[in-house]
Amino acid sequence: MLSSAQHLAWASYANTHPVVNTLGVPVVLSPNAMFSKIRLQQRAAGVSTTDVPPVDGEYSIANITLVATVTGPVFTISGPDQSTGYVGIVRTSALLSPGVSYPPRLKQIAKVAADAWSTPIDIAAAYSTFFGSLVAGQRIIVECQLASDEGHYGPKPSTSIIVGS
Repeated sequence: MLSSAQHLAWASYANTHPVVNTLGVPVVLSPNAMFSKIRLQQRAAGVSTTDVPPVDGEYSIANITLVATVTGPVFTISGPDQSTGYVGIVRTSALLSPGVSYPPRLKQIAKVAADAWSTPIDIAAAYSTFFGSLVAGQRIIVECQLASDEGHYGPKPSTSIIVGS
């Protein structure tokens, strides 16, 4: 149960952080809905939950580069390294037909430290655990979204590639 002061803080946070719905329309959530949304994000990011709204983070990812062969996907994120209070949440698609550019769902397969973006991140083992072996000629989509230690999510750049042999 939130105190009156906490409820007011969540109301202020919700008013300044509208959520974009599936039609692309910004919607202001109720204080309770925003509280629940952030708590779920904190749990998904693997950070401790709090009863106070998060502080807006500094998110900076220039783009991600993906190389995928039948031996596995490896990707590199370019951009400045983040402070230690951030984690990158990696989501990928299952194998897709080469003509598909928007998957029905991406699956979270890994969390990576955000303090060394220039180091290639090998997600082959995590990918094969969830989706099996890669097949040449099929497409995969990868996105990496930054999350602060308070559960506030940043932008989620993505890329796709057709698996080479």
